[in-house]
Amino acid sequence: MVEQHDDIIAKLFDLPLAKENTSSEATRVHYEDHLGRIARSMMEDYDLVMGGKRYTMLEIEAYLTAPNHGHADPYCHGHPRQKRAGYWFFHMAGMSESFRGGSRKGVDITIGNPKHNSAGGMLIRAVLDQSTNKVVEGPSLLVDEILRVCKHKSLDSLTKTPWPGQCWSKKSLFYLEKKPSSSDLNNEEDDEDIASSTVTRRIKRQKLDQHKNKTVYTSCRVGLGLGNRSPSIEARLLFVGRPYRFVMEPWLLKKGRIWTIFGMFEQQTISNDNIVRLTGVTKSLLPKYKDEFDAGEKDPNDTIRACLNGKDIVSGSAQWKLRVMAAVRWWECHAKEGEKFKLVGVKK
Repeated sequence: MVEQHDDIIAKLFDLPLAKENTSSEATRVHYEDHLGRIARSMMEDYDLVMGGKRYTMLEIEAYLTAPNHGHADPYCHGHPRQKRAGYWFFHMAGMSESFRGGSRKGVDITIGNPKHNSAGGMLIRAVLDQSTNKVVEGPSLLVDEILRVCKHKSLDSLTKTPWPGQCWSKKSLFYLEKKPSSSDLNNEEDDEDIASSTVTRRIKRQKLDQHKNKTVYTSCRVGLGLGNRSPSIEARLLFVGRPYRFVMEPWLLKKGRIWTIFGMFEQQTISNDNIVRLTGVTKSLLPKYKDEFDAGEKDPNDTIRACLNGKDIVSGSAQWKLRVMAAVRWWECHAKEGEKFKLVGVKK
């Protein structure tokens, strides 16, 4: 049974790559579907377990570079350790074997394939400690939590040989495990005192159902900009706005809220009242935010030029972020295959 469980998790991260010579639109849909499927399964079907505690994954981002299969994402690290599937990957400094420190830390589950020269990972950005309801938000703080709970002072200590590193292995000290089912709870209750079993069952099932059947919302990823023009402006424009961020229970999260709102604007089916309820944003701000979103779609080229001339997404206000990303998404979805962005008036 354990082997079957391990095999299911391993297959989850075995990402199917788009076939060569597939159209750009079909390729885009292919990766959005499959990366979304993996992220949703991580959040809906599995818990992150460490130190005997269960954590619900609330926010995940996908990164993948597969140059031979229509997905050369310039925002993906592409580290050699990411060229396999189902392993924990702590972020490294460049292509070195040295772990990033400080606020640059992060941890993925890899989705690469050495045979096809693809590399990537599902970055876990936020989790909820089910025993305390404490939210750990931010990739670096999650790594700190892993070290604290696993009782290690450094990543070098944690990953010292013979650390297996598979995301399903208990020997890795932290791992994914299937969420408990109702039958699991019934088995636990067989030996309980009959008088207290009804109350116990209700409490346990409330906890079990708390994070099930939750909507997963998508948006662009957090912290990406257009300041770096390598390998090309077009390559950046095609990937900076991809809806590769996946969020469950967004009202629990503070970071990246503006992008959650952006994703809800793109979806076009969520009312302002529901956006307020889901994100905690001040209702009076939404019309202003929507005006900026619409302005970006209406004048995408000039908006992108202003961004490239120094007013980047990362450092801009919430309104500017919305305007630029709306322009970027318009360009991404309407640009013809191989089309170059017109750089008239853009500083070199």
